[in-house]
Amino acid sequence: MATRKDVAELAKVSQTSVSYYLNNSGYVSKDAAKRIQKAIKELNYRPNQVAKSLKTGDNRQFVFFCNEIRNPFYSQLVYDASKAAFANGYMILFSTIIDDQDYVERLCGFQVGGAFASNKKVKTEVINNFAKQAPIVVLMDVKGGELDENVIKIKIDYRKAMSLICSHLKETGCNKVSYLSASTDEEEARMDSKTEAFLEFAYGNPSVLYGFEDSSRSYSNLLETLKRGEKPDALVCANDAVALGAIKAVRDFGYRIPEDVSVFGFDNTVNSEFNYGGISSVDIKVNILGETVINLLLRKIKGESVKDFYVEPTLILRGTTR
Repeated sequence: MATRKDVAELAKVSQTSVSYYLNNSGYVSKDAAKRIQKAIKELNYRPNQVAKSLKTGDNRQFVFFCNEIRNPFYSQLVYDASKAAFANGYMILFSTIIDDQDYVERLCGFQVGGAFASNKKVKTEVINNFAKQAPIVVLMDVKGGELDENVIKIKIDYRKAMSLICSHLKETGCNKVSYLSASTDEEEARMDSKTEAFLEFAYGNPSVLYGFEDSSRSYSNLLETLKRGEKPDALVCANDAVALGAIKAVRDFGYRIPEDVSVFGFDNTVNSEFNYGGISSVDIKVNILGETVINLLLRKIKGESVKDFYVEPTLILRGTTR
């Protein structure tokens, strides 16, 4: 395996010049830079990131905390974030262990450059302890405790989203509306800003159904609800994955969409756009959030003043609503 010394000898420069070139931390003439670049290519040299991290305190890695990767929103988010991170010389580790403080402390021991979390089940204490050691961005509303001032927040206006949805459903004659929550029970739902916003703006006699964590459970749970004769005029789903399962259940039971039941998704992922006929959904800018997360982390690492990022949702109306 080639070393920095080998590169310096082949390029006929000092090891210090190679270090300056690799780290962009000092002057290197254009001629020397060309020779160094050529030597790196010929020798197939790769910098030792472990050694570099010991010196700089940053191993060029970010961590993504999330245990709901089956949701297309999160997979799209981490895909875009990974591309943005790689373009800036960083890699992303994925972690489904999100509430173990010992695990987080071990992660920080590996000199992780930063992290982002987009799951409301991450404990406030875990986020705050991480923030004391490295930058962290959260894409969620955290309740049950104040976040550390060093935590960067991406805030989504769920109240506006639910206000727009409920207004549209009311205007189109949907009188009985149910919200399909990804929370497992009512207690967990109290920590969910989407549920809270739905109950604030829903009209008539709305209901909240729990346990709709993914497409499969959404399908089976909604089928059981329909079999009991509990037919809503409209379903507001926690995310697009839940909406997919709900649409299949409604159609398999013999109802028409949207004539008998309107269905709203949430997040406006590729699933909602390219599903047959399209799924009406709430656009929260998933196409830019991945890159935004990485840019916020990089700016924080550079010591810049970073403010919270606000997302204003909009409705995307497609074939599943009247």
